[in-house]
Amino acid sequence: MTTAATTRRDAKYYAERIAGCWQKCVSGIIQTGQEIAVARGELAHGEFGKMCEAMLPFGRETAFKLMSIASDGRLLNVARGQHLPPSWRTLYEIHQLPDKTFKRAISDGIIHPGVHRREITALRMSLPGPAPKAKRGRLKGGLRPTQVLRLLVTVDRVHEKHSAQIQKLPDEERRVRILKHLQAAKHEIQLYRDSVRRMN
Repeated sequence: MTTAATTRRDAKYYAERIAGCWQKCVSGIIQTGQEIAVARGELAHGEFGKMCEAMLPFGRETAFKLMSIASDGRLLNVARGQHLPPSWRTLYEIHQLPDKTFKRAISDGIIHPGVHRREITALRMSLPGPAPKAKRGRLKGGLRPTQVLRLLVTVDRVHEKHSAQIQKLPDEERRVRILKHLQAAKHEIQLYRDSVRRMN
């Protein structure tokens, strides 16, 4: 008869499984957090901390952040997987967003596979309540970071959607003028976006 002692898995077993799925993609990051949670529950007292410090490609603090990511039901939603960035640091920032802000950021296109951590940090700083790291407030022109990001996404969408039709306009002067206005808007909003980045 097989005993619990003979079937018990050691820290090396879990370390190899965790390292195997580490940083592969969004699903890999989530799987890593799930594997860490299993290891934490199965290993004897003291073994988990030793495994994190000696056998994993990251430390104990990162391990707990990965478990937080893996336990966030919003990030586990398969339908939203296409919107998420393959970066555990950015996913952890997203994990800390309130539900209402998270949903709005998804629908507005602020959260997307190429979003950077500093952009989500700026979004968090714009929310009511204590600022996470830096002083909150409005940027030049009275815009909040979240409004800047939303404007940039909107201008990009308009440019992408209508650029082909604009190019076909028979009036060359009008065509050039519209394209120039679009480009100027993108440039101005990019300046605001750079201000957001310098806040981090």
